[in-house]
Amino acid sequence: MKQIMMCLFMFALMSFTGCEREELINPAKPSQLTGTWRLVAPTSPYAITLQLAVNVTASTTPGVTPFDATGQSAVNNYFTLLTASADGTMTMGVIGATKKAGPADAMQFEQTYFSNLRTVTRYELTNQNRLRLYYGDNGANVLIYERDK
Repeated sequence: MKQIMMCLFMFALMSFTGCEREELINPAKPSQLTGTWRLVAPTSPYAITLQLAVNVTASTTPGVTPFDATGQSAVNNYFTLLTASADGTMTMGVIGATKKAGPADAMQFEQTYFSNLRTVTRYELTNQNRLRLYYGDNGANVLIYERDK
């Protein structure tokens, strides 16, 4: 009886915590990625943004959406062309950036961010307006953004 009561208590406690599940939007339409995103993980003392706009002039294969990607990193503004497919795959082009100097720790964070961004291979969009970009060896690491309001 104690076990049943404990299970009911735990269920009630979890029900009232206010947690919402982040479900994936599947199949995601790449055009849903359009907008301005703010990096929330990994955490950073810098305001890192990613703005995606569909590039209507770039030629691609059917089912692939090209984007102009721009943003603000720790010190510099950056830009690239990326492509996204409805199956969640994503490829990043060469990243260009302005050449402003800044504090050493900010410059190091920026270089790490650019290195991670270059190796993005797939994305996920959630019902909580979160964009996850998977990068690195076998896409084992993730950059998490929230849609800017």
